[in-house]
Amino acid sequence: MAINPFYGDFKNEQRLVDDLTIETIRAMGRDVYYIPREYVKLDTLFGEDILSKFKYAFPIEMYVEDVYRFGGQRDIVSKFGIEITDRLTLQVSITRFKQEITVRNNEIKKPREGDLIYFPLSKHLFEINYVEDELPFYQHGALTTYTFQCELFTYSNEKLETGMDDIDEVETLRKMYLTKITLGSGITGTSFLKGDTVYQVNGITFGNYSNATYTATVVDYIDGATDFLYVSDETGTLYAGITSQSVLNKNKTVGYYVSSSEVTNINASQDPHILESSGDNKELDILQNTNNLFDFTEKDPFSEGKY
Repeated sequence: MAINPFYGDFKNEQRLVDDLTIETIRAMGRDVYYIPREYVKLDTLFGEDILSKFKYAFPIEMYVEDVYRFGGQRDIVSKFGIEITDRLTLQVSITRFKQEITVRNNEIKKPREGDLIYFPLSKHLFEINYVEDELPFYQHGALTTYTFQCELFTYSNEKLETGMDDIDEVETLRKMYLTKITLGSGITGTSFLKGDTVYQVNGITFGNYSNATYTATVVDYIDGATDFLYVSDETGTLYAGITSQSVLNKNKTVGYYVSSSEVTNINASQDPHILESSGDNKELDILQNTNNLFDFTEKDPFSEGKY
């Protein structure tokens, strides 16, 4: 018993299957950008580098296996907010990958875990999690495609310098600019609450809120040897370094003198399209800090006794 001697592992058949694969991907696939990761200071112990860079974006066509929707567990509401777990399975021709990627960077022999894929159709960045290099399994004795699984990229201070605005803006949109206020001695109260509105009336320690010359929203309050206040959504001009200049919350229960201020920034890991949470986490955080979230004043309605 033997296989068909006229239809086996011949070079001509292998080239035919390869050409048909390339043609099919070009006809049914999508144009994407392959973005290789460059390590700046690799931690060999943990196998990671938070300082990695992405400098190049190579256009290439790939076939999308997910025909109905993105894979993964969809959008999950957790205690940390809304988590987007979209996944994507892609196939790329080995021949085309060598022509478009390997010739430009000899170190990239095949798709690598950790590299990125920009999907222009949805304007999302995906990170490659796993690469399968033996599927389909040796048709006519040769491999024709790489199949790899990607997950929505979670930004973590990497540098995106590809020269393409749609890709590089991922870093820009995640950089949230805040004002860092260095606080002096406290006038009243102990700490500001996240989400609270603070105000300042120029030249007056305790001014009328309606006459405020500066207002802002509290993003964070750092209590230490020197207290710091991070604010956003500012209106007006913040004055500092004068004894009478202070910032207070709206109810005048917390107030500090202002020593100095500077513009700083933090990086958020959310996808650019969902920087504003659609959940109630912010409101719940504010309520629980003001002790208004749960009302324990009601007695047990099912008990006959009085408490």
